[in-house]
Amino acid sequence: MKEGWEIKKLDDVCRINYGTRVVQKRDGGSIYPVYGGGGATFRMDKYNREDCLIVSRFAMSPQCVRYVKGKFFLNDSGLSLESSLPILSQKFLNKHIIALNDKIYSLGKGAAQRNLDINALKSLDIHYPISLGEQERIVGELDCLSGVIEKKKEQLKDLDLFAQSIFYEMFGNPVENDRGWEVKKLGEISDVTSFKRVLIEDVVESGIPFIRGTELSALSKMPNSKDYKFTLFITPEHYERVKAISGVPAVGDLLIPSINSDGLIWELDTDEPRYYKDGRVLWIHVNHQYSNSKALKYILGNKLRLMYNELASGATFVELKLFVLRDMLLPFPPLSLQQEFASKIEAIEKQKGLIRKSIEEVETLFNSRMDYYFG
Repeated sequence: MKEGWEIKKLDDVCRINYGTRVVQKRDGGSIYPVYGGGGATFRMDKYNREDCLIVSRFAMSPQCVRYVKGKFFLNDSGLSLESSLPILSQKFLNKHIIALNDKIYSLGKGAAQRNLDINALKSLDIHYPISLGEQERIVGELDCLSGVIEKKKEQLKDLDLFAQSIFYEMFGNPVENDRGWEVKKLGEISDVTSFKRVLIEDVVESGIPFIRGTELSALSKMPNSKDYKFTLFITPEHYERVKAISGVPAVGDLLIPSINSDGLIWELDTDEPRYYKDGRVLWIHVNHQYSNSKALKYILGNKLRLMYNELASGATFVELKLFVLRDMLLPFPPLSLQQEFASKIEAIEKQKGLIRKSIEEVETLFNSRMDYYFG
């Protein structure tokens, strides 16, 4: 116990405020997001919370604690915590509860879905400095570090916008083709295909990573696939069998989730064995005599984002079909211009890498201070 600190049970220092049951209504004019314990699900025309911490009560996810800024409606699958002691700052309590996220998640019970054990939540230890001034100092320190992290994340977003502005400056609009570039079907200049089907009963706990559209969407947003933690696998023997039938992508090939309104594309960055889920992952074997991978990724990704509703189809869910991708008309600027664009993007990615490293360093410091105060 740190000198000048006290420990009490959460039930002794907090009021637990339950959300209100609500039925979703289709109302395009509603402005207030509705939260349970997770992210916003729909909107309403009224609110019952503003700038507060919420905890998942039903169907808990690993991130079961979150702070929501602004006005919102909290439904009955979540609850909010309010300090009941004059000597316990709400801002300090919020930081403490966020630090307890993993422990709170472990309090969930149930096989099909985790539901929070409220009595166990009430029994959690809350430790805090008796001095409100010390609480404010700690909150200020942590807010300063998290503020640095957020500013650096904004820098990453600015660089993404800069890359997009370079794309439009050099290539124009890929749908309108206002620069008059040569237009061809994608399937005419690159092999566009998919993979041999793998059944769910063939998935094992370790082996060769098996990638579905879900994993692929996440990989497309990451700077390096080596940082991704795979959870689905097939055996090396099964991999060799399906590889012999459909082949496997090469570094620089493009892989696309079939359900993809955001135009997400992963440029394969590794030659380590991987395998993919049949028609839910579309594979472009890039013809480097005609296309640069990075340039094609931007050209295709922007067209998908702008025209997804026109290109995709399906009764159960809307997705991009293989034959549509093959027949998609794309503008192809001269290869030399594509390569010039790729060089600019590589320079931006290098800068983003430095910022990400800096973010990791500050996050490490932030986590160590959180552990020191609340661990």
